[in-house]
Amino acid sequence: MADKQYSQEQYDMLKRCSDKKDMIEWNEWREKNPNEDILLEGANFQWTDLQGADLQGANLRGANLQEINLQWANLQGADLQKVNLQWAKLQGINLQWTNLQWVNLQGANLQKAKLQGAKLLWAKLEEATLQGAKLLWANLLWADLNGCVVNENTDFTGVGLSTFRTEPKIRQQLAKNIRRKNWEKWYKEHWYSTFTKRLFGVFFVLSFIFALIYWGGRAF
Repeated sequence: MADKQYSQEQYDMLKRCSDKKDMIEWNEWREKNPNEDILLEGANFQWTDLQGADLQGANLRGANLQEINLQWANLQGADLQKVNLQWAKLQGINLQWTNLQWVNLQGANLQKAKLQGAKLLWAKLEEATLQGAKLLWANLLWADLNGCVVNENTDFTGVGLSTFRTEPKIRQQLAKNIRRKNWEKWYKEHWYSTFTKRLFGVFFVLSFIFALIYWGGRAF
């Protein structure tokens, strides 16, 4: 078995920032060290406050993030496989293209979260709040979404609605949202195209009329 990928130095820095409720030290360090691997496999961040943290590409496999505050944090491309995120505060978090296989997100608040392209195979999302969340083209195969909270702004475009478990009323709401999004996209594209053509047509006709008036006046 490979050794656990874990940096005590990185863990201690994040804990200091959590205690101060200020991520400046960590985010500045990341900005100065963009090529440094973030190795936090199996770390215990339960009840910590990492709001706004830059954790792009971090290895957090098997970590305990239960009831953590990661609002507006950036975890794009991170590895969160088998992570415990029960009842976590994840409003506005960036989880695009993140590995979330077998993750436990039960009761987590994911309002306005970005989950485009995320791998959520076998994920537990029971009672999670997904109002305004964007899960475009996410992989939710065998995931459990029973009891989750969605609204008209929850976007599952490109997601197979039959690939995960949930109640019929939730699936119906998601299907309705997808249809509306597709219609809005079609209308915007076609309306702009039609409007532009009509605008050029009106401009051409008016130009022709003014030219006739102008040259007709000069003739007399």
